[in-house]
Amino acid sequence: MFLTAVGFYIASPLYVKPKASTSLFTGFVQVLVVSYKNRKVPIPSENSGYHHGADSKITVPSEKLRFLNKACIIRDADGSVPSTLDNPWSVCTAQKVEELKALLKVIPIWSTGIMMSIAGSQHSFPVFQASTMDKDFLGGCDRPAASLTVVICVTVMVWIVPYERVIIQLVSRIKGKQVYLTVCLRMGLGLFLSVIAMGLTALVENVRLCKANQEGLVKYPDAMVNMSAMWFLPQYIVMGIAEALNIYTRAVRVLSSSVPEDHVEHS
Repeated sequence: MFLTAVGFYIASPLYVKPKASTSLFTGFVQVLVVSYKNRKVPIPSENSGYHHGADSKITVPSEKLRFLNKACIIRDADGSVPSTLDNPWSVCTAQKVEELKALLKVIPIWSTGIMMSIAGSQHSFPVFQASTMDKDFLGGCDRPAASLTVVICVTVMVWIVPYERVIIQLVSRIKGKQVYLTVCLRMGLGLFLSVIAMGLTALVENVRLCKANQEGLVKYPDAMVNMSAMWFLPQYIVMGIAEALNIYTRAVRVLSSSVPEDHVEHS
């Protein structure tokens, strides 16, 4: 960690550090403020009357979250045409409105990561459990309790290739057509497997406590229980698959493709 930090600061003069021309959140606040100010202004029946930049690819806002479209209507709250279109606190562009909609659209998907974060942050308790168990594996020396969590990382790396090259191809051959798991389905499977992993954690702890009770070690938290720490492998493997399905899909496939291009540098 120390060498990483030192290397980061030594190489910092070589980094490209473009200055942001606009704030990430100022434009979003402007859309909310202007749409509220124009809340009584009727939405145009035709695809006209919307403000857009000269080089903007978006000239008309979408029909989703239509109340935000009032932020780019070329009308003030009193119905008059504004004297200037250069004030973003009076009228916003259609592209800026769509950028806010894109952000609001990914918030529910982003929030699914809360459950994954909760499940993935429970590594300290299994480490405490493993410290009181037999960590001898295949006749070798005892391994540090914390080293068992590396199984999650290994599972994530190993899972990707069989999933793309074996599982999907096998299912496609059985179905007789190319099969793809949708993004939402993969994320849902990841959440489901994270619940299974937490259930396995509870099961292992129940077995460990039963063993400790049988051996009369309940009152001695530092005593070694006659139980292998390899009991944790199933939950770590399941958690690794869950992270591969959910986190990779959510972060790479969904969030990165939904963030507006001119705001990617801020994310």
